[in-house]
Amino acid sequence: MRSLSRIPLIILALFALAASASASDHLRHVDDATLRSVFFIDHKEGWVVGDEGVILHTLNGGKTWHRQPTGLRSSLRSVHFLTPDVGWVVGREELPYGMGSVGVILFTSDGGLEWKRQLPNTLPGLNHVRFVDRMNGFFLGDGSDPFPSGVFKTADAGKSWEPVAGPRTTTWLAGDFYVSKNGILVGGASRLATLRGDKSTLADRTDWLDGRDITSVQILEKKALAVGQGGLVVSSVSGGAKWGLPQTILPVEVQGNCDFHAVCAVKNKLWIVGRPGSFVLTSADAGATWRLDKTGQSLPLHGVFFFDEKTGWTVGDAGIILASSDGGKTWTAQHQAGKRAAAMTIHSMNENAPVDTLALLGACDGYLTTSLRVSAPDSSTVGWGLSLDARRYAAAARLAGGLTGETLWHFPVPQHLAGCDKRTILAHWNQLHANRAEEELIRQLVLSLRIWRPSIVVSEHSGSKIPLSSLLGEAVQEAVRRAADAKAFPEQLGELGLEPWTVRKVFSLGEGTGSALTQNNDEPKQRLHASVGDFAAAAHALLVDTYTPLPKRRTHDLLIGGAGKGKVERHWMEGLEHKVGDSRRDVKLDDTTDVKLMQALLNRRGVIELAENLDDPARTLKLVPIALDKLPDEHAAAAAFAIAGRYAERGQWYLAQEVYLYLVDRFPAHPLSPQAYRWLIRLNTSSEARRRHELKHFAVADPINLVKKKGPPLTEEKIVKVGHVVPEAAQGILSRTDVRDWNKGSLELTKRLAGFGPAYSFDAGTQFCLQAAKRQLGEIGASNDGMAKLRKFVPSGPRHDAAHAELWLTDRSLPTPRRLARTRYTEVRPYLDGKFDDPCWKDWKPLVLANAVSDTTKAYLTEAMFAFDQEFFYIALKCKHPAGQRVAPVKPRARDADVDAFDRVSILLDLDRDYATYYHLEVDQRGCVRDSCWGDRSWNPRWFVAVHSTEDCWQIEAAIPLGELTGERITQQTAWAFNLVRILPGRGVQSWSQPADVQPRPEGMSLLLFQTGGARPMMKEAAP
Repeated sequence: MRSLSRIPLIILALFALAASASASDHLRHVDDATLRSVFFIDHKEGWVVGDEGVILHTLNGGKTWHRQPTGLRSSLRSVHFLTPDVGWVVGREELPYGMGSVGVILFTSDGGLEWKRQLPNTLPGLNHVRFVDRMNGFFLGDGSDPFPSGVFKTADAGKSWEPVAGPRTTTWLAGDFYVSKNGILVGGASRLATLRGDKSTLADRTDWLDGRDITSVQILEKKALAVGQGGLVVSSVSGGAKWGLPQTILPVEVQGNCDFHAVCAVKNKLWIVGRPGSFVLTSADAGATWRLDKTGQSLPLHGVFFFDEKTGWTVGDAGIILASSDGGKTWTAQHQAGKRAAAMTIHSMNENAPVDTLALLGACDGYLTTSLRVSAPDSSTVGWGLSLDARRYAAAARLAGGLTGETLWHFPVPQHLAGCDKRTILAHWNQLHANRAEEELIRQLVLSLRIWRPSIVVSEHSGSKIPLSSLLGEAVQEAVRRAADAKAFPEQLGELGLEPWTVRKVFSLGEGTGSALTQNNDEPKQRLHASVGDFAAAAHALLVDTYTPLPKRRTHDLLIGGAGKGKVERHWMEGLEHKVGDSRRDVKLDDTTDVKLMQALLNRRGVIELAENLDDPARTLKLVPIALDKLPDEHAAAAAFAIAGRYAERGQWYLAQEVYLYLVDRFPAHPLSPQAYRWLIRLNTSSEARRRHELKHFAVADPINLVKKKGPPLTEEKIVKVGHVVPEAAQGILSRTDVRDWNKGSLELTKRLAGFGPAYSFDAGTQFCLQAAKRQLGEIGASNDGMAKLRKFVPSGPRHDAAHAELWLTDRSLPTPRRLARTRYTEVRPYLDGKFDDPCWKDWKPLVLANAVSDTTKAYLTEAMFAFDQEFFYIALKCKHPAGQRVAPVKPRARDADVDAFDRVSILLDLDRDYATYYHLEVDQRGCVRDSCWGDRSWNPRWFVAVHSTEDCWQIEAAIPLGELTGERITQQTAWAFNLVRILPGRGVQSWSQPADVQPRPEGMSLLLFQTGGARPMMKEAAP
């Protein structure tokens, strides 16, 4: 176990970002923000925290609440006070494009008159804070590469914090502690653990919890009790080391409709709240028996606190605060901005989330709008980042202007299942729901409709060509019908206190088969200070891993209700009435037009449209900065980022580079700039990108020359010890020098990125790029030093293993890396027929793929071999399958075929071992191929594939010219990072090294060593 140094607790006051990352920052709907935690220091004084950076304070038991300013839009998750003056709040901010999260820590010494932020952009997202006494306290949150346990402690009243050792976790959502500083932790994906001294230890088996989040825990006199999703209640009499089976505290059909979010204890009395928020469960005997008390409202509740056995509060969605003075028997609303949703969007996957529609209805028009994602990532298979998907989704919905976004945990979709037909999807879900998946899906949809009571629903079309979307579209229409039927799912009405609900209209997204309502995302909206698409871009960035533009237009087909068949609706809400405080915000619409603002928005849209012209890239690149210079700063930064992102998406990396450089030079401290720096660093360290540049794959033009404008300075942070930073005196972010040189530029860019804090500069992915650049520059010693520090900084996991492999390449006395593979030189070129009877394959032990997701290797054995000569890299694949599953080869074969529905193998080749950019070659059982480079499908290398299939096997023999991949010599020291991944749709995923899944996981690659034997040096420049 590594020795962990302390993190100095210093308020980085000089670290202040100059501009907003989103046009939405001026629209902060604080009144209806979701409230997540409540704490009272006595009967009268208390605090509530929640989304939008909201902190509310009362001095009269909640009769009146006043907001204490924080200057943040973060989701504040937990509050704890030691005295009426000294208190702590923690929370989280989700970073765009799959970067993870950063923790928010606020401290006050004056009762909240002033809240000071500490350790900005240093720790991962945080969910819970608790002090066991004045000196000893804990932060609980996400696990990350540098802080795998997700637990931090202080022994000096918060003057310094240090990570607690322990296994990698998804996220800890809550904890409770003994006076001895030992405790119990509960978290996402069924995580349970104990904290003993300086180490966290996972509890014994929890696989029977089905991946549900465990959301809250309380330690009683003789046991501990934890609650979670799916009506989960479990107890432990061993201090949290072992847990009993889930308890049935309500009728089974009732408890299955519940998700419990929080539990509070006073002595042996307990209260549980959750979703729906129509009731509070109370126990007076440590959980032996329970009483269900109605609250008079249905929206979900997220936090509960009782000061004594009589006086308590609970908080939840739409800014609701309920109070009880009789131990929870009756509840009175003290604060509430809405009672129901005017609109609900329901969809299947993140990429289908209509955040632009949420922005138009919620932020622009002021309707209370919520969003529901029906399918969830499979917690047993996804990477650590995707396990936090539900929290990112909720943040995206809020940022777009909605109330919140919910994810149904009941219907996980492994990546290999996403493109399968309805029967296969339902078969997977039936295994989880006792062959009643269809009915369970409808029941959960009906429950959501009765909780939120929307007037309109926007969902996916039952006629969609995407099976999962079609399945959902059918289920939504049936759920709308049954939600209004008092005989359907009666347990939701009687015991849970909900009511039948009639949805007035149902729209589907974009099949164009009904009465279409068109949404123009490019139209400027004065209230949004942006077009709908531009406003929603920041929310969309939380749902995707790389920049992807929202559609310019959406059509919505009216399926149920409305003006009648064949009549076009002018607005979703046409003919419907919504009242402020019930289902609508108090939006003051200004009839006057801000001419200056609207012109700026039109100019911003004009610049983006100008950049679409790639017929003459030289002219375009000269005109774009001129047009950007004319825009106000708040519009120019967002426009530049959108333009660069579109160029990158299309594979025009040189043009993207120039516009990203424009962005970081003109706006070095803008919150969009870190993502620009990260992209530029990856470009500058990528040998794959460099090879494409050599082969003239990109449109080129003269560099943009920019006279640097003044901007707010950022602190330069000096690395004192791996993983910890100490700020120096204020310095500006380093000026731009020589950043266009391959590899060398990345070192300069990394210095700039460091100005944004450790969460960015110590990102393991960025560090691998930096060390790869040093190797390319011949700085082997410096690269090894960096890898040694990274290996220590990231104590376990694939990043740790990759750093160790890099050190092994220069020091073979170290333990051999995991899953090492080799390819050998051949003097005789194989004849490509898929039969493997050539000399290069003789006596060569094949690589055998292992299970990565599900167990498929027995019936679907996969073997692979590699060879090479002076011109080609050869690949041999043998893929077994049960008899009767043969698919005939296809002739002729088109380039970049749709292979998603077929048994296939992905080959990842990362030549410079930066574990970020790589070639991706795919071939399926028909012999069809698809290829990309760093996600760019316009990369079309010349390679040759032969397929041979039998009744129980298909074999691939392929050759790719080395000149398509690299212009460097292959030597005995050449090593690539690589992986082989076989995707069996609807069945599972196999791989050579792990982690691996359908979507590439470059951190899971291992080493491929080249054995040249006695061959002469291979001077390469094969014809492209």
